[in-house]
Amino acid sequence: MGRECGWTRADVAEFTPRQLMEITEEVYYQKQQDWWENNYSIAQLASLTANMHRKKGSKTFKPQDFIGKRPKKRSQAVKKDLASLVAEAKVKGLKVPGLDI
Repeated sequence: MGRECGWTRADVAEFTPRQLMEITEEVYYQKQQDWWENNYSIAQLASLTANMHRKKGSKTFKPQDFIGKRPKKRSQAVKKDLASLVAEAKVKGLKVPGLDI
């Protein structure tokens, strides 16, 4: 990702741990979104096929039954996890640069 953005190692070294965490979270979210959108059409075909061969009165299938719901961004959970990591680091006597939680 750094190469695509034109970042050097020095640029990445200037990021704070919080910034790296947020960048990683965003990239992970975008990869999940891309995977879900790429596989949604396949799931639609699977649900169509399953519904064609079902017995009367049985469950109807939706694409979400095959690939799950669209991923949601988890920003609050990550901030809480980061806060707990910072607290653990401070208890151990470690310095955590650039974090203002």
